[in-house]
Amino acid sequence: MTSNPSLTSSANKTGIIDPSVTNSNSSITRGGLKRDRDTFSNQLERESSLPNTKRHLRTTLNNTLSAAAVERKLAILQTNCADLEKKVRERDQRLDLLEKDRRWLHDRETEEREARDTEGKEARQREAQLKHDLDTARTSLANLEVSNAELRDVHAELKRSHKHETDLLKTQLEELQKQSRFLQARVDEEKNAAKVAASKFASELSSSTSASSLSQSTSSAPDTDHRLLTAELKRQATYLRQLESTNTRLNADVVVLKSDNAILRERNVAVEVLKEENRGLESRLQMKEVEVKKLVRKVEEIRQDHRLSSSRRSSIASLPLNPSTLSTHLGLDDDDFNNAELDAQDLTHPSVKETSELASLRLAHAALLDQHGNTVAELAAVKREKDALLQEASFDKNLAVPEVQSPNIAISNLQIQLRLKNEELEAALTELAFLEAAMARLTSDSSSSSIVTNSVAEAQIKHYKGLLDDAKRMNSDLRSEIENLLIKLKQYDEKDIGLEEKNANASQLVHEELSKARTELQSEQAKREDLERSLDTVEQELFDLRGEVAGGRHIPPNTRVLEMKDNPHAEWETSRTAVLERLKGENQALLKRLTDVETALKEADVAKASNGPAKQLQFDEGVSTLVPRESLELAVKEKEDLEDVLQQKEKRLLRLQQIFKAKSGEFREAIESIMGVKLAFYPNGQVRVTSLFDLNASFVFGPDKSVKTNQTEPGRMSMQLVATGEGGPQDLPNMMRYWIETEACIPGFLASVTLECYESSKRTHAV
Repeated sequence: MTSNPSLTSSANKTGIIDPSVTNSNSSITRGGLKRDRDTFSNQLERESSLPNTKRHLRTTLNNTLSAAAVERKLAILQTNCADLEKKVRERDQRLDLLEKDRRWLHDRETEEREARDTEGKEARQREAQLKHDLDTARTSLANLEVSNAELRDVHAELKRSHKHETDLLKTQLEELQKQSRFLQARVDEEKNAAKVAASKFASELSSSTSASSLSQSTSSAPDTDHRLLTAELKRQATYLRQLESTNTRLNADVVVLKSDNAILRERNVAVEVLKEENRGLESRLQMKEVEVKKLVRKVEEIRQDHRLSSSRRSSIASLPLNPSTLSTHLGLDDDDFNNAELDAQDLTHPSVKETSELASLRLAHAALLDQHGNTVAELAAVKREKDALLQEASFDKNLAVPEVQSPNIAISNLQIQLRLKNEELEAALTELAFLEAAMARLTSDSSSSSIVTNSVAEAQIKHYKGLLDDAKRMNSDLRSEIENLLIKLKQYDEKDIGLEEKNANASQLVHEELSKARTELQSEQAKREDLERSLDTVEQELFDLRGEVAGGRHIPPNTRVLEMKDNPHAEWETSRTAVLERLKGENQALLKRLTDVETALKEADVAKASNGPAKQLQFDEGVSTLVPRESLELAVKEKEDLEDVLQQKEKRLLRLQQIFKAKSGEFREAIESIMGVKLAFYPNGQVRVTSLFDLNASFVFGPDKSVKTNQTEPGRMSMQLVATGEGGPQDLPNMMRYWIETEACIPGFLASVTLECYESSKRTHAV
């Protein structure tokens, strides 16, 4: 072993010698050992000379102290048992309350599960209904497309028939024009022929006047014939002029009919365009109505979902069980509070499903708002298109319809018919007069006319009859054509009136439907605005109540919370309110003092230059008194509380010291009686071990600094031998070498030393 100078000096002071001292210091150590042996022997003699009475008193004192300790322990155990029984009863009550709450929560969970099931069924039913509505809408769309195709085919057929009729009318007009030109040519030819006949007749008359064999009676006959022929020629000329005038009038009527036909064609085209546009607008209006209905259904669904989500949030917020309420109303300790917090954590925070449903509802609401905006824009566009079409239709109606439906056209048609009837009457009268004149001439010719004049008159009569028949036939044809055209024009007018009535009814229906759609749209917009405002208010309330709900302090409406009079939560709240009020008063007093100090400082600065140190002294005294009463009372109260705590801690420390002394004595006595050694502990961590069988056999052990306490390995010592005493067995160096150096086992070393000391003391007592 290596020697340690500090340990050697300390051992020499305490009477303990290190065995590793060199041979040069052996004489000094022997003297010290003798002196220590004498002191130990004197102590043993004094201990043996103690009277038995003191020992008896000591034992009785120990017995009374132990009995008092036992009684004290028994009282403590009884109080602990009573406290435990009380806690058990309280715990049973809490368990009963928790069981009731658990059953209530189970009922609520079942109700919520049933509500979710019903919501799922309703959602599936709504989805099936929407699918059915979509299928019906698709079928109706297909039917509308088919009907649209059929209407287009009918429109194409009507267009072709109208075009064919217009072509026929054009061809008829061309034929009438050709016939009028042919009649004009015939009239010119007849005029030329009449002129030739008149010239021939004049030549014949001149030849007949040269004959002198004729009598007075025969000379008067040609004069009468001449007068008859001139009258007939005049009548024929007037009749030709009338034919020309009728031809011009018929041409004018044909021009009017052409213009009417063109107007009718334009009107028919405009009517067909309006029909097509009306059908398109009706189809678009139906589509918009379907979209508006879908939007209304979706808004209703969103309203129901929002109502259900708000009811769910209100039901979750109205739960009376949360960590704070469990801890305050039931008086749970920390462990119970943690358990209750784990149980109630699902109630204070919304689940992931609910948050996802809320997010999906918000997205659906945003999508519906976008769709509603698109629908409103499309409706506005349709409205603008409808207004433009109505303006165009009104403009076309102002241009074409009044021209057709004006009374002038009907009056002109009636005038044409009246003129035709008058012409027929005049023609009949002229024919009657001509026939009467012809009959008179024939009667006169039959009595006194020659063969030549009869043959010429017959030829002329036949010629004029043929011309008259042709004119009558052509006139009747023209009248029949005019009547047919008038009938067709009347039919077209009736058709146009019916179409106009239909268009007016359709436009009125469209206007009514548009007004209904606008009113419904305005009502839906108002409902949507109300829903948005209610949603904003609900979200704002939810945002405002988030902290209250999370902290468990939210009390829903129409709910009353019952609590005990003296509960920890109420006491804590009252104490916190008292502290808060006290702090408010202190703050106000400090602010008041601060203003007073500022004013005093200003006054001191002003008075310092004028009055000098007297005023300064008064200012210092005034400032020293500027302490708020609330702060002073708080400081005094805190000081008293700290003094009470200090006294309690001092009492507790004194009691602990007494208990430690008693227990340490008991521990030493127990070690002495069990192990046969005395232990002495030093402040530096060293321990002195002395054998009861040999008081000179003492050993000092100290902590091994080479080994850390938290990294001790099995098989290594945490203590090491520092010094040894004077006595001990004879084979002490070998024991130290074997047990400490080789085996590193201090308990084995002490056991072997105790055994040797016991054997040696036994031998000495036996001797």
